[in-house]
Amino acid sequence: MSAQNDYRDGYIVDMSGDTSHGWIDYGNPKSNAKYCLFKETHDSEPKAYYPDDLSVYRFANSKFYFSKEIERTGVKKRYFLEYLLDGVVELYYHADPFK
Repeated sequence: MSAQNDYRDGYIVDMSGDTSHGWIDYGNPKSNAKYCLFKETHDSEPKAYYPDDLSVYRFANSKFYFSKEIERTGVKKRYFLEYLLDGVVELYYHADPFK
């Protein structure tokens, strides 16, 4: 996890559908795909959430991430994918954390 953090207003939604508002670290695309650092208040200690913990996290009026299972070379694993487009086809972005 990064030594420098940029916490921004946002919310998380756990797998049961409960929403919590607070502060989320605006990390780089690779770290955002692996985990979400969340703080309930600006001064509280951050907690790391992983794609098995959350269904969604979103920065206020900005990036939106969904927890999705993807398959690569026959191996399935859950990641946070950035949601880009809602239409006839949904489009997601995934920075390749395999490298």
